[in-house]
Amino acid sequence: MSAKYEGGQAMKFFSTTLDALASRPTDEAWLRILSKAANAPTIKGVRFPASPAPEWQSAFVGSSGVSALQEAFKFYQFIKAQAAHHGRPLDRMSRVLDFGCGWGRYIRFFMKCIDSTNLFGVDVDPDMIGFCKISGLPAQFATVPPLGPTAFEAKSFDLIYAYSVFSHLSEPAHLAWLQEFSRLLRPGGLLVATTQARHFMDHVQAVKRKPPDTRSDWERSLCIGFPDATEVLAAYDRGEFVFAATGGGDHRPSSFYGEALIPRSYIERRWSPDLRLVEFIDDRNRFSQAVAVLQAR
Repeated sequence: MSAKYEGGQAMKFFSTTLDALASRPTDEAWLRILSKAANAPTIKGVRFPASPAPEWQSAFVGSSGVSALQEAFKFYQFIKAQAAHHGRPLDRMSRVLDFGCGWGRYIRFFMKCIDSTNLFGVDVDPDMIGFCKISGLPAQFATVPPLGPTAFEAKSFDLIYAYSVFSHLSEPAHLAWLQEFSRLLRPGGLLVATTQARHFMDHVQAVKRKPPDTRSDWERSLCIGFPDATEVLAAYDRGEFVFAATGGGDHRPSSFYGEALIPRSYIERRWSPDLRLVEFIDDRNRFSQAVAVLQAR
């Protein structure tokens, strides 16, 4: 493994104690503990990983504090259930990759069931990775280029998950990463990824009804990127990849970053032949984005 994927000594110093504490409670109790730790970082004498400022959390995930953790918990439980259902239940020795880890919101839950030596997070944003490395999160972190690849060995992961990442990648970028995931997953391993759903256009239409001077920068970019909702929905229903190159800050230029809607038929037709679609959920009552679960052949 490349040295750039190795965690620092500070992380290793207290992760054993944190691992021991995390392994005891139920998932629901662990959510309560993490929620408490968001405001009181030391619990039962154990120092918990630091969290970024609330405004920084919101800038990346749309919420902060307990609300951000509750949203992450629902997806964490879904991933665990899918892994068990498809014959790859998670245990301490499962190798797990958080693709687009941001400030480590999901890793806070996975550190309950995955040993710190088997938990990895990557992101294109060096600021996010820098924060994760000094936060005390018990995992290994690295920055990756927008189109990959990684330095990981082939067939080295049992699970790769990507929440609200493929919902922003251009078609060339997301296809490049799918090829890389096909290389990284062990036979039977799972990829769980979300994308913007068809009903995302309801949000875009609602934004367009707002007075122009009340729209945020992101909302203005949506109005420009999706000028004709009828045309977008028709393309989606034809099974086409729909993308608006809005960009997303210094480390996420419009050359690969924006808003992407990916229909089920496109996934079945264009995603890697080495990955078999086993679940596709597009239900706004369950998740704000559509969820695709694929299993390596």
